[in-house]
Amino acid sequence: LWIDNGHIKSTMINSPTTALGTNSGFSITSYSVVSGSNDVRGRIDIAFNATAITSYAYCEVKVQFNKLYSSTPFVTVSPMTELPDGVNYCISSITSSEFVLRIYKPNSLSITAGTYIIRFYYFVIE
Repeated sequence: LWIDNGHIKSTMINSPTTALGTNSGFSITSYSVVSGSNDVRGRIDIAFNATAITSYAYCEVKVQFNKLYSSTPFVTVSPMTELPDGVNYCISSITSSEFVLRIYKPNSLSITAGTYIIRFYYFVIE
């Protein structure tokens, strides 16, 4: 991590790994941390199919750090694309080794059937 002409820069050879966490109601077709991402910042892509989900549903994608943080870091996630109507997100857990992004649909809202691709930026700092 360094500052170059007032810009914060971060480099790492390997991107973090991803794993599908709990999934209830969403049909995940793909998920990944894109190339060029690292333990400090990056992008998560998630694709899923929805068939008019009417009750509470969610899926979780784990982003696993290449190197453990010495304490639980602070994690910020921001959507890069518009979320489908009825879909929300949150970080459901953070540890020194990973964070878990949850995509969910509350009971009171429904999702129109279709295929969706959503992208998120993340930033992690200890």
